[in-house]
Amino acid sequence: MVGRVAALVIVALLAATACTRNTPNQPSSPSAGTVHWTSCGGGFQCGTVQVPLDYAHPDAGTISIALNRKPATDHANRIGSVLTNPGGPGASGIQFLQGEASSMKNLNARFDLIGFDPRGIGQSAPVRCLNGPEEDAFNALDSVLDDPQEKQALIDADKSFAAGCMQRSARVLPFVDTVSAATDMDLIRKALWPDVRAPVSGQCARAGA
Repeated sequence: MVGRVAALVIVALLAATACTRNTPNQPSSPSAGTVHWTSCGGGFQCGTVQVPLDYAHPDAGTISIALNRKPATDHANRIGSVLTNPGGPGASGIQFLQGEASSMKNLNARFDLIGFDPRGIGQSAPVRCLNGPEEDAFNALDSVLDDPQEKQALIDADKSFAAGCMQRSARVLPFVDTVSAATDMDLIRKALWPDVRAPVSGQCARAGA
């Protein structure tokens, strides 16, 4: 039930989005800390960022957002990081980057490529709805509804699927939403910022794709 990858969205050219000097004070927000990267094979590194489960109540617990990174190949001239989101919904950004990094060689020369699994997906507090046999049975249902019996069978299966999500993932499910995912991305940006080369003379650098 994973959505198809719609497109690569370059969300943040971290070296070009903000200056560390002469910047107005911003409202306080949760801190993501820093990412501790470890090798995870194929030239990639993996890490996590802790984010609030519920941004309306940030002290009510956290979840881990899983990241991967393809380090810049021209490290001496590295500028910063590019955070990618493949869309979906329901697509793993980690798998996307593993599959598509080779097509972004020019960008990867001076930028680290960053992928992540959005909350509720893959390695980031995944929402579970069915066990293996139940999922196989769900996927085997005929989606072409030729008669009322097939229509009712699909309706019942959808209800069971939703009930399974609530049963298995009640803690996470209410907070798997677009606004929370976008806020997660902003915390990822903050966590990556210490790795970005400081702007020269207080000026924001601009980088072409």
